[in-house]
Parts: sequence; C-alpha cells; structure tokens
Amino acid sequence: MRYFGSAIALIMLLMAACGGGQTAVPDPQGQNTPTTPADYGLPSPSALAHTASANSTTQLDASEFLATHYDNVLDVNTTAEFMPDWPTDGSGNHELAWAVYPFTIDTAERFSRVELDWHSAPVGWIGVSDFSTDSWNWSQGSAQAALPGDLSDYVDESDVMYVLAAVYGQGTFLLNELNLIEQAGGGGLTNLFFLHHSTGQGIINGGVRSAIAAYNTAHSTSFEFWDHCYTWESLPDWPGGLVDPDGNATGTSYGGPCDDTDPPDLYEIWTSGESNYVEVRNNILDNHEVIAFKSCFPASAISSSGMLQNYKDYYLGMRDVFDAHLDHLFVVMSTPPLHPDETNAEDAARARQFANWLKSSTYLSGHPNVVCFDLFDQLASDGSDGPINTLRTSYLPDWTDSHPNAAGNAAVAPVFANFLCDSAVAYAP
Repeated sequence: MRYFGSAIALIMLLMAACGGGQTAVPDPQGQNTPTTPADYGLPSPSALAHTASANSTTQLDASEFLATHYDNVLDVNTTAEFMPDWPTDGSGNHELAWAVYPFTIDTAERFSRVELDWHSAPVGWIGVSDFSTDSWNWSQGSAQAALPGDLSDYVDESDVMYVLAAVYGQGTFLLNELNLIEQAGGGGLTNLFFLHHSTGQGIINGGVRSAIAAYNTAHSTSFEFWDHCYTWESLPDWPGGLVDPDGNATGTSYGGPCDDTDPPDLYEIWTSGESNYVEVRNNILDNHEVIAFKSCFPASAISSSGMLQNYKDYYLGMRDVFDAHLDHLFVVMSTPPLHPDETNAEDAARARQFANWLKSSTYLSGHPNVVCFDLFDQLASDGSDGPINTLRTSYLPDWTDSHPNAAGNAAVAPVFANFLCDSAVAYAP
C-alpha cells in the first residue's frame, strides 16, 4: 500500500497524465461517448509486470494499483482519484482515466464478480485479464463485472488476476476499494423455466418433470420446473401457455411474443424496448430464476455465413442483457437438427458451427450466469447414425418431419433435466 505526503501527491498529480501511457484519440462519435476501450492504447495482460504477494487477496484499497500501469489517476491515502482528460466541448483529443489492480487468488476458489466501490460511480468499463487470448474481458459499466467459475485462464504464472478500471467523461471520480465476491453455496436458485416450441414440448413429454423429481429425491433439492409453449393448443397433450410444476396449464400467457422463438425473435424478447416485449421479459425475470430458452428446428436452416453471423450477433446482444441480471442463470440452447430430407450438408454444417460457438469459451467465458445446453449435439448424428449433422436415424419419426420421435425425446429429457439442476447448484448469485 502506498501513502503519500502532500509534496509527493503534487508530483503524482503532475505525473497522472503519463503514468502508464495511452493513446489520445479524437472523440469517437463527436458526442463524448466512446464505444469501446480498445481504441485507447491500453496494455495487454501479458504486458503487465507484477510480483505476486504471498497471500491471497480478495480486497484492495483503490490506491493499490500497479505503479507501472495507470493514467490520469492519483492515489490519495487509501483511495484513488480518476481524472479523465475529456474536453467539455467534444473537440480535440480524449484520454481515459484508468488503472490496473492485481488480485493474487487461489484458482480453486469460486468468485461470482468483482465490485468497485465508487463515491459516485462514473461511466466506463471494467476489464478482467484473460491470458488465454491475451486480452481484456470487458464489462460495460464501472460498478461490477461478472467472473467465470473457473479462473484458470484469468491468472498469470503467479496466480495474479488483473482488473483494469477505465472511466471517461468530465470530472474527478473517487474510487474507494475493489472486492472479489465469493460465490455463495450452490442450490440458491430453485425455480426453473423453459421457453420453447414443439420440440421442447416433446422433450418435456419425454420425462423432464419426472427426472427433476428424481433429482430432488437423490440430492435433497427442491427444484420446480415451469415451462411456456405456444399459447394455443395444437395437440391433445399440449397444455399451451404457462404450465406449472405439476404439468398443468395455468390458463395464462406471458404474451404473444412468446410464440416467436427464432433467434431474431428471441433477441427482441430480451432486448427490445417495445411494450409487448418488455412485458414478456419482465414476466419471465420477475417469476423465474433459471431461464432456459430455445428456437425450434426451422432455425437450423442456416443458409449462409452471413445468416450464421447474424445468429451470433443476436446472442451476443442477449448476453449483454444477461450480464445485467447476475441474480438469474440463463441457459441458452442450440437449435435442434433437421431431418436429413429437410436440409443439406452446408446448412447442417453451419447449424453445427453455431452450436459449437454457443458452448465455446468465446461466448461463455467471463459470463458465469450464462451456460449452454447443446441440444443440437444431443440429437444430431456424428455420421454413424445417419447423415452427419442431421437428426439421427434412430430419432426420426415415421414421416418426413424434424420432430424427434419418442426415443429421441426420452433420451434427451433426463440429460436436459439434470443439466438444469446441476447448473443451478453450481451457480449462485
């Protein structure tokens, strides 16, 4: 910890504009609103030099930033003043105020987030070191950033994880301290919810509720499974709308947009400001804790690389919303595969690529309240049971249709149920 007298503080104030060095850039949008910290010449995690302390650290005073990596920041006793060089008229060059903080941690421990205690929170970002990509995993906002359950990629050879606080705008912003928040004991989230269409209904009928009941008995848990399907009854065993844990239709619906669950429609449900989408979103968030959702099999007809990229963009946009709701666990699901007579090799391969991306560290790393259930992989052939990347021959219905048969539904149901329960036990806000 560093303590400074008034003379040294004055020297530091003069040095604050050049401590770690950064790129001064023009106002990116002409309105004093930067879109990303990547434009400002910040150091990569591998460029950081720090000698780790012997003991694990979960709390740092704001003055304990790396002396070699900061800019426009002054430490005053145990606090730090962030003073971005941000012209009030929007002209000229702009410089962030930023500093890097080292946390020496035991990677066997589990942390849910890092929290920054500001006297008055500014606008900016929090970056967490990711040594697997030698980059910063950025979270919008200056108050907290989610952490993955496994931090092995986030520490250097001395088990030091770095947190970079970067702010912009006019003014001086006082930071008091930084804290790593440990994950609470598992099992805190017990209300499970599944938004789906017809393939999802088939899987539920394959034994999801009985599998969850068996899980509760075996693990002394109390999970309740709710689901929401089409708001109209299309089949005798199709309750429609919101269904309670006993499998009974409640006679209510969360709204018309629930009938549309292709990727662009899911994106609207989670991100749109239109009142009908906001209503659906709030109904789900207010009433449920573990939220699983999927598109139906037509979404696996990914006809171009551009369409595949659009899918990824939709799910990245949804993930931004999930990051703001760390008290919920979100279960994204890959799309079900198509019947081999209803697709082609190229579209089917792109569906597999999308499924692989959803469950990859590229999408999930740094977002501990987001997990992926790879439904595509559960149902698709690897080439040994029908054409590769299509619905397995053993799961084909008796007619040309992409709904899995009873065998397919019965195979997936317990895997899906256990995944929901295991994920809920493993995560706690």
